[in-house]
Amino acid sequence: MQNINNKDFKSFLIISHYSGIPKYGPIYRHFDIAKELVNNGHKVSIVAASNSHLRDTPVCKVECVDGVSLIWVTTPKYNNYGFKRFMNMFIFSLNLFFYNKYLPLKPDFIIVSSPSPFPVLNAIYLKFKHKSKLIYEIRDVWPKSIIELKGISQRNIIIKFIDKLDDLGLKYSDFILSPLSNIKLYIKEKNINKKIIILRNGIPSTNIVTSKLDNKIVNNFIIGYGGKLTDGNSVMNLIDAAIILKQHNNIKFKIVGFGELELPIKQIIKTEELNNIELHGRKSKEELFDILSSCDILYKGNPTKSIYKYGISSLKLVEYLLLKKPVIDASDGDDLVSVSNSGFSIENENPEKLANLILNIKDIDSEVLEKKGNNGYEYVCNNYLYSNTVPKMLSELLLPDDN
Repeated sequence: MQNINNKDFKSFLIISHYSGIPKYGPIYRHFDIAKELVNNGHKVSIVAASNSHLRDTPVCKVECVDGVSLIWVTTPKYNNYGFKRFMNMFIFSLNLFFYNKYLPLKPDFIIVSSPSPFPVLNAIYLKFKHKSKLIYEIRDVWPKSIIELKGISQRNIIIKFIDKLDDLGLKYSDFILSPLSNIKLYIKEKNINKKIIILRNGIPSTNIVTSKLDNKIVNNFIIGYGGKLTDGNSVMNLIDAAIILKQHNNIKFKIVGFGELELPIKQIIKTEELNNIELHGRKSKEELFDILSSCDILYKGNPTKSIYKYGISSLKLVEYLLLKKPVIDASDGDDLVSVSNSGFSIENENPEKLANLILNIKDIDSEVLEKKGNNGYEYVCNNYLYSNTVPKMLSELLLPDDN
């Protein structure tokens, strides 16, 4: 535990629509951060929606897990993107105004996390009610990412409304928190002058040893992918490379995940008669790691979009490196693989070059691949453990005010 004077022990309220915990499902970022804050002697409550397409629904309104208080705000069920998801976000914020009896009496710090936009209003209200410090966390640059990735017009009235909420979060925040390494560029474009703290998507110390099995299939060279099946992860780039390589019987692909491209991928596998792809669907974290542990190299990609100039903080990539596997990085805006010398970087969205790279890597000495895998593992352990990064965030938050 960090040596912090008792007078510096604080209470944190984290408002994060999609937060989860291991027994229900992802997203784990705020729970992992909260546990580390608790380990440092602070009190933490997380407020999240009861229903999310990413996890199971909690059976209670309030519970305590690993010293962290979880408050589940009642919201309607929905399947995925669309109007029902939008209403889920809106009702979360609306109902939160009536959950005061479940909230800490006086949080010293309020962290409100994007991309869900409406809770900014709750956080601003609570900031002034309790005279708290407001930390506005930008995990995704909304609405810019919606405009670019979903093709929605910037003149759309909902987009304009989300942009206004983002402006309010920036205006009334005392600190800006983000996992995006170059978020200062976005803040500068908004003409905002606030203290920025970078807290990359990381891992708790308990996740350092992750894979349990090593079920490598001899004589096959296996490329793995784990994550959402979306255009934002350039999954079709990998599928197209698999089509090019389908005559190479000893090259296989294991794809784990779910998302909007799942059905199209299944149709391509059937139409192209691909017997080199195993599509595993949604799996638990343990099952995912076990499958990826059987691969020789792991794939990470994303398309070229201007929003990536603000940085990318891919938890998927961090988890890849934990498995001591080298990585093919076919992305734009992320240099973790290059910096850590943990794999091979290649032009994104180019399946021909990707296929040729896979053929070349297949013939590389296994000791070289093992060294790259170990490089990535060591880099993550040194730079991405929350036990190291959260205390650094705390030291920034607890500095005396300049005035």
